Amino acid sequence: MNLLKDIEIIGTYVASISLSAGSVLFFWHLCFPKYELIFDIGQYYVVWAFFVNLAMLIILISAIAVYKQRRPKLLKVIGQILFNIPVAILYFIILIALL
Repeated sequence: MNLLKDIEIIGTYVASISLSAGSVLFFWHLCFPKYELIFDIGQYYVVWAFFVNLAMLIILISAIAVYKQRRPKLLKVIGQILFNIPVAILYFIILIALL
């Protein structure tokens, strides 16, 4: 059970850090739109965050298959990770509109 608890905690951290870092980059770009470096860093971050979140999702879905009794908690963590998708789309739409 210790491994499962670690997976839940890491999943929550991945979701929180991904959302926080993406938001910081987004607002940093809004404050300093002339700095192309911020935009470039943001592009690399989106690719990196996609693969990290995807890996975590695969781990969590696998954990649901093995630990059926913890399904509600694991689904909650999956929801936290999936919440990043509409936020990223919203940030993308705003950035495109500002170009």
